[in-house]
Formats: sequence, structure tokens, C-alpha cells
Amino acid sequence: MKSLYIQLIIAVLFLTHTDARANTNPKDLIEAASECTPNDLNKADSLATLALTSIQSMSPQNDSLEASIYYLIGTIQLYKARYRVSCHFFEKMLALPLVQQSKILRREGLNNLAGSLKFLGKIPEAMEAIYEAMKISKEINDESYNDFFLSNVAEMEYELGDYGRAINFSKQALLSAEQKSDTESQAICHLNLGKYYIAQKEMNTGGYHSGIAIRLFEQLGDWYNLTSVLLNQSRIEQFYKQYDASNRLLFKVIEIARKNNLEQKLTPSYIQLAENILLSNSDPEKAREYLLEALRLSELAGRRDYMEEATLGMSKYYTKVGDFNNFLKTMEKYEEVRRETAAMNAKTASEELKTIYDMEQLVNRNTELQQDIKFKNSQLWLVSIAFLVAMIFGGIIFWQYRKLKRNTDTMFQMNVNLAYSTGMSAPETESETVPVLSEENGTSSSDIELYKYILKKIEQKELHKDTSLTINELSRQIRRNKSSVSKAIKEIGKTNFAGLINEFRINEARKLIMENGTSMTINEIASAAGYSSRTSFNRNFKESTGFTPSEYLMRYHGTTAPDDEDAA
Repeated sequence: MKSLYIQLIIAVLFLTHTDARANTNPKDLIEAASECTPNDLNKADSLATLALTSIQSMSPQNDSLEASIYYLIGTIQLYKARYRVSCHFFEKMLALPLVQQSKILRREGLNNLAGSLKFLGKIPEAMEAIYEAMKISKEINDESYNDFFLSNVAEMEYELGDYGRAINFSKQALLSAEQKSDTESQAICHLNLGKYYIAQKEMNTGGYHSGIAIRLFEQLGDWYNLTSVLLNQSRIEQFYKQYDASNRLLFKVIEIARKNNLEQKLTPSYIQLAENILLSNSDPEKAREYLLEALRLSELAGRRDYMEEATLGMSKYYTKVGDFNNFLKTMEKYEEVRRETAAMNAKTASEELKTIYDMEQLVNRNTELQQDIKFKNSQLWLVSIAFLVAMIFGGIIFWQYRKLKRNTDTMFQMNVNLAYSTGMSAPETESETVPVLSEENGTSSSDIELYKYILKKIEQKELHKDTSLTINELSRQIRRNKSSVSKAIKEIGKTNFAGLINEFRINEARKLIMENGTSMTINEIASAAGYSSRTSFNRNFKESTGFTPSEYLMRYHGTTAPDDEDAA
């Protein structure tokens, strides 16, 4: 009887261990993290980290999976503006033998590495990477990225102050875009050419390209880039001392920005309005009002560059009105802001380096834990076989079981903490209209914005709780046609309407289990989450989490719901 009991324990332990491994399958985790990027970066980060630890513990190592996870983590960190961490993982990807042998993989890695290096201010290194990516494209006769690469090089030359080379590369990019009849790329090229010519003090030529860009962006409904080119145009009018014309352009920028929730465009508009007023000696107090608003907005947004610019503008105001006492105070404030910015940059760099170290330590610790589990599991099976021959080894098997169970529980907790630490979320601020912006990776940014808008409205109105919700009803609720809604969900969400709503419902059910699981039945939880069928709820919950609702409840609360029997 005792022998049968021990065999049952071993069988249960084996099944538990198998489930834990299934929940950390690196391919599934990579796919799930990719689906979350860029809409839910915290969840994507957690899933990618779990996938990384799983891959590092595999034996033998799989270069293909390693390349995928390094590229994914680098991309996630690039979206999160953690550029040092992003560079670290793109460099790890490029160092893999598989990537060194594959020109396409190497080109993609170099392209993203260049972006991270550029944002870090390492322009020469970024240019070296982008030139190598361009060389690879030429070698494989794939010039589909030609205008994109040339625009990037032009922007880097602009950052280095070589406006002539920036103009030259941007003209080449424009020619490539015109050959492909790519209106959006043409508009971007004209925008950049306007900016570069203005920087070179060739105002007429800059105004010519800016005018074309304005017309194209208005045609495309690209409000973000339209406001950028209007700001450039207002600089031209300011240069020619046409302050009224410059102000009219700036007021148009402010109107568009407010209408389309482009708060980042308000601050530079107010700063430039104040400059125009001070230069034209019209109304210094109005200039002060604009500068104070610019300071308020820049502090809310955490834009240190705008804070410096607005503070310097205030010093010009005090000079204009002859208030030298406040002028000195403002200049002291300006220096203080600059010191704080330098300190924050240093702190950010330190935090990013610590993140790299912590992630490497996590991988090492997880590898050790995996190896320990494998070792103890093998040892347990050996002892189990010996126990079937001689009963004297029963105590040893039980001890090994307890130890392995603790390790398995540890792995389960890591899985819960990392993979399901965040739920779905919509953007904090979204426009009621969905503008068409540039294209990236073949996907229209209008689809990206619409997909964000869909997520926001589903979450705000809790549409997923409606058991009879259909894609037609969703389209009606958000005032979009069915085909565009379906396309955005498919192209950006990489799923269909049913899959998207199911994800919201599973997230809702998980939250209900964790917060109210001991006071609600499983049927009540299913209904509250938007399911009309208990069977459908159990099946979808199991597929999404790896556990039945009752198992999830038992693991989280250590108890069962009033009806803890899961439906078939």
C-alpha cells in the first residue's frame, strides 16, 4: 500500500513539473511578447524576460531562439526609451554565429542598433551601423529600405552639423520615394529638406520644401508631421521678421495640437510665440504668459530641453522689461535646471546599466534553478526505481519529492510574477480621430492608432463584459466601419475579434479570481467576465493561463470557490 502511495506521488510530481515547463515554453512566450509590443510594453517585457531565462537554461543552446529573444528585448527596450539596454541586446544578437551568417538578420539587427545608438547620442557609431546595413541591402539586391536608410543617414549628418551632406542624402531619399510613388515618404523627405535648408539659412529653399510638405501632410491627414513643418515655416517667417505671419502659423499649430491631443507640440509653439513678441516689442506681458504656460507644460511632460529653453526665454523677458533682479534669479534657475538634467541623465544611465546586470543575474539564477530541478528530478527517478526494489529507500524518495516540489513552486511563482504581472491597457491619451501617419514594417500607422483606440474604448466602456458583443456592435460603439476595425485587429493585434475580446475577458476573470475568488462562484466569475458558457470559459481560461479557473484560484488563495468543480 505504501509503495502504491509513493508511485502516485511520483506520477503527480511528474505531471506538475510538465505543466510548469509547458507554461514557460520559450516559443510561446516570444510569440505572446511580440503580440504585446508595442501596445503593452510592461507585459511584453515580463514575457520576454521569462522567455530569455527559459532559453538560457536549454541544452543545447538554440541560436535561432536566442536571436529572436535578443531582437525582441532590444526592440521592447527601444520603445521604452532605455537605449543602453536596447543596444546591449542588439549587440548580443549580432554576435551570434547564426546572425553573422545571415545577411538579412544582420541587416535588421544593425538597423535597430543604429536607432538606439542615435538616441544615445553616439552618432558616429550609429552611422557606421546604418552604412553597414545599407551595404548588405545592396549585396542582396533589396533596396526596399533605401529611402529609409538614406533619411536616417541624413538625420545623423544633420545632428553632426553637416547640413550639406544631410541635404544631399535627403535628396537621394526623395528620389527613391518618388520612384516608388510613396507619398508619405516624399512628405517626410520634404519636411526634412525644409528643416535642413533652414538650418543652413537658405530660407527660400527651405520654405519651398516646407510648403510641399504642408500640402502632402494635409492631404494625408498626418497632423503630427503637419505641425512639425508648420513650426519650421514659422521659423522662416520669424527669420524674415514677419512676426504676424509667424504667429498665425503658430496659432494654427496650437489649434491642431489641441484638437488631436498633440501636447508635445504646444510647448515649442508657446516658446516661439513669446520670442516673436519680444522681438517685435509688442506685448512683453503676453510673452511672459506664454513662457509660463510653456514651463508648466514642459514640467508636466518631463521635457528638460523645453524647460531649459522656456527658462532662458524668461531671462530674455526680464531683460526686455529691465527687471535685472529677476533676470539674475532666472539665470540661476536656468543653471539649476541644466545641473538637474545632467544629474537625471547620469541616474538614467546608472539605472539602465543596473537593469542589464540584473537581467544577466536573473538568467544565471534561473539557469542554476533549472539545472537543479533537472538534477533533482533525475535523482528522484533513480531513487524511485530503487524504492520499487527495496522499501528502505521510501524516506529518501519523499525527501527528494519535497525538495523538488519547492523548486517547482518557485518556478510557478516566477511564471505568475513575470508573465501575468500586467494586464491589457489602452493609451493614456488618445485622439477621437485616427490620423494616418508614416508606414513602418509595411503596416499603416492608422491601423496602429485605430488598434490603440479600440483597446481604449473596450476598456473604458467594459464592452467585453457584454456576452452578446459582436464586431458589428464594437464598430458601432467606436464609430468605425467593420472592415477597418477587423483589419486593425488582424494586422496590429495579430488576432481576430473573438481572440481580442477573449483576452480582455480572461484578464477580467483573472482579476476577479484574485480579488473576489473566495466570495464568488466560478459561474459568477465567468458571467461577470462576459462569458455566457461555463464550458467556453473553462476552455479559454485553460488555453490562456495553463490552469483551470479552480486550479488558478487554489494556487492564488489556497482555497476553492463555492463550486470548485470545473465544467467539462
